[in-house]
Amino acid sequence: MGIPYISEIHNNGIYHRNLSPYSIYIDGEISGSGAIRVCFTDFELAKIIQEETISQYFKAEDLDNAYLAPELRRGLGFGKASSDLYTLGVILYELLTGGLPYVGRIDNDKLIAKLGDCNIEVRTAICDLLSDLLEKNPERRVESSKEVADQIVRIIEALRKEPITIGKIVEGQYEIKKLLGESTLSSTFLAYDTIANEQCVLKCLKKPNQALILIQGEYDVLKDLNHPGIVKLKAVFPPEKPFHLKYEYIEGTPLDELVSTAPRSIQGLGLSLEKLGEDILETLVYLEEKGVFHRDISPKNIIYDLRSQHCRFVDFGLAVSKERTSSELVGTPLYWPPEMEQGNPWNDSVDRYALAIILYQLGTGKLPFAADDSGHFDKRVVLPCNTNLIPTHYWEILKKALSPDKEQRFSSAVEMLHEWRKEEVAITMAEGPPPSPQVQVPIPEKKLLSPEEFVREAVIKLRVPPEKGIHTIYSGFLEAFKKYYERNDDWVVNQLIQLVKEKKIIVAPAKNGEMIYLPGDEPFKLSHEEFVKKAILKLRKPPYKGIHSVYSGFNDAFRKYFGEDPVFVTSKLAEEGKIIIKPVRGGVMLYLPWKET
Repeated sequence: MGIPYISEIHNNGIYHRNLSPYSIYIDGEISGSGAIRVCFTDFELAKIIQEETISQYFKAEDLDNAYLAPELRRGLGFGKASSDLYTLGVILYELLTGGLPYVGRIDNDKLIAKLGDCNIEVRTAICDLLSDLLEKNPERRVESSKEVADQIVRIIEALRKEPITIGKIVEGQYEIKKLLGESTLSSTFLAYDTIANEQCVLKCLKKPNQALILIQGEYDVLKDLNHPGIVKLKAVFPPEKPFHLKYEYIEGTPLDELVSTAPRSIQGLGLSLEKLGEDILETLVYLEEKGVFHRDISPKNIIYDLRSQHCRFVDFGLAVSKERTSSELVGTPLYWPPEMEQGNPWNDSVDRYALAIILYQLGTGKLPFAADDSGHFDKRVVLPCNTNLIPTHYWEILKKALSPDKEQRFSSAVEMLHEWRKEEVAITMAEGPPPSPQVQVPIPEKKLLSPEEFVREAVIKLRVPPEKGIHTIYSGFLEAFKKYYERNDDWVVNQLIQLVKEKKIIVAPAKNGEMIYLPGDEPFKLSHEEFVKKAILKLRKPPYKGIHSVYSGFNDAFRKYFGEDPVFVTSKLAEEGKIIIKPVRGGVMLYLPWKET
């Protein structure tokens, strides 16, 4: 795109200020290095530092150039290096979409449609580049042509990689099943290892220039950790591979899917705040003993493992040892203690503070303090707690752990766990010795219910209002069904299929299982368009009239509801004119057509 050549021009103290596709030529001859030479012409209006040029005789209104940066329309004197980079961004956008962007804004429906077949890393890099180049405010726009050149190199490297797409077998071994999660740093996929004959999780790091450092950092932390509450790292791959880290697959539920409907959600799993707190604190004690700071403890990074029935910590991409600690702000701001925003270095108190917030959420379904619309907190004053939801003993522990003053909190996870267990000991002692044996009276054998009767009674007894159905796993239904009839999984599945065929029950897909409903109770499912429009109206925060696809939680919510790729669906809706999409850093903004800003 000519970035290296414009960089050379700028380094010689020259700003072109009137670039367009008509002033850029590509030399048809390939040089010995294998590179195509890009030539710039029409320097009549160029600014040469410390030199007088004829540009002083031209006025901005005399220029007929649709590719100019906004500041050049106010006067040529406002032009600088970033003005030329803006024009190159417009040209790149036109090459990709066939049309020009609005000033300072990108017509993202065309862009996403064009990039739809690219892998996630390429889409992210191109959207980030265009957002940097087409920034309307020159003070916020990227100004270094070298920085832009580095971004283009990353895009080229990403294009050369074998794309990771659903259903494809990568490296001749891993069949990609679905996208589990995505952030600005990485994408995580569920895959099936055809050689090891097992499911696994593959993490792909998006920034090639940082991949080796990130891979090495996560490996160094996890290689010496061995605890039932910590995900196991199974393999590490070099930066040039399509993915970089391989983990065991944990079949379970991330806590971020439980906190919004807690405590009902954890009760549905047969769990309690007391046991969850002890389980998670034991893992944190182990990490502190090993001298490891996780630095991103949040509900999405703790999974309740349905098999082991333990909470498991995942995503150690930001974790460091005590020896490597710093004051850099990383992780999830919502779970930072107040001192982190003041520039203090990381310490083990930060992880304990984040964990206390999660335990409060699991007990109440809410945050322990009020936040403004941007999610930031000037002062984290802990709100009063309903002791009907969190018993007094545990509430006192959480209140101490959430103190705005670091010195008033627990000094270690061991101390916090010791206090947490005191209530359990007190309850055990209060229960007294076990009752004396009773004479067993024979009970007449009850007639077995039919499968239809069993399922109907189970749905009525196990569902938790306002939900009208039950989850096959979380409610304990499947285990109870098998135990009642003393049959295996295949028999149970066949019975349910038969009941569905006979229209006695309705079964709908759900995460880690299915939902079972009685006829007439099945929920109404929104269409793609209805879901997206409801999400925009519900999630946007004034003065914004749209929502960020990643930061608002939209992408995750869409995947959970439909089990489909939100990027593909929203791109299609944009092509149909149902919504408007605009690329921004880290994702896209979604707007309703009549609410576009």
